[in-house]
Amino acid sequence: MNHRPQPLPFFSRPIIFALCCWLMAVSLNYANRSIYPPRIEEELQFIPEETVVDFLSLDHRGFAADLLFIKVLLHSGSLTWKPNRFQFNNEWSYQMIDLVTNIDSKYYSAYLFSGMGLLHKHEDVHRSIPIIQKGMAIFPDSWELPFWIGLNAYLYLEDDALASEYLWKAAHKPDAPSSFLSLLLSAITKGGNFQQGLWVLENMIKHEKKPTIQIIYKKRIARLHNLIDLQKAAEIYRSHYEDFPENLEKLVETGIILQIPRDPMGRAYRWNKVKKRVECEGPGRERDR
Repeated sequence: MNHRPQPLPFFSRPIIFALCCWLMAVSLNYANRSIYPPRIEEELQFIPEETVVDFLSLDHRGFAADLLFIKVLLHSGSLTWKPNRFQFNNEWSYQMIDLVTNIDSKYYSAYLFSGMGLLHKHEDVHRSIPIIQKGMAIFPDSWELPFWIGLNAYLYLEDDALASEYLWKAAHKPDAPSSFLSLLLSAITKGGNFQQGLWVLENMIKHEKKPTIQIIYKKRIARLHNLIDLQKAAEIYRSHYEDFPENLEKLVETGIILQIPRDPMGRAYRWNKVKKRVECEGPGRERDR
């Protein structure tokens, strides 16, 4: 009895049809790339009116804010692989983030991103501050928002007064971690707020379990007490002579203090004529640990 041979499964009609479709797709893709080679174009960047966005969102303001926020993320992130001729548009990006936080005032990630991931140049710190301040009004218990203003002021602007102001606010918020207290101490002491520095060190000692580190903190407390006493003596000098002293030796010569106190960690104290305050000499911008 003759049996008709069965065709191999590989040559079944559906498989042959699928293979033909795949070859056709590859051919069309090759032809398309040959005629229209891929190229990176400039982004279309504009700031839509808030009223227009509000109208088009059909009461889905949160969704509209998400779309605009993603557009800024893509613009900032794509610069890592785009050619150098594509530059970060600082002004557009921060205006967009400002719009996003106007559309959705509780968009916490957008406030944070303005001070974290969107910084490309030093001037971006100034652009981020009013946006983060707007977020602080909406989220008054957040420690992260004032922290990023303080950190950026410390690292990028080297503005110790501004840094200490916002790091101080962050440290007093609920659930604020103790990990950045050393940074706050550095900014505060460089800004001349020695009394606040005492508060920071006392809290650092509470969270420190190593006796050797506690000894260091106690020495720093003693240093701050010396700086406070010298600053008070300089104020007394000014009340008597209508100006601050040229140097700390003048305080001894006039009998306001008996001697310049010794620093417990071997540093020297000096009078800063420009800032009109006493300071502790040290190697550059100190990173207290």
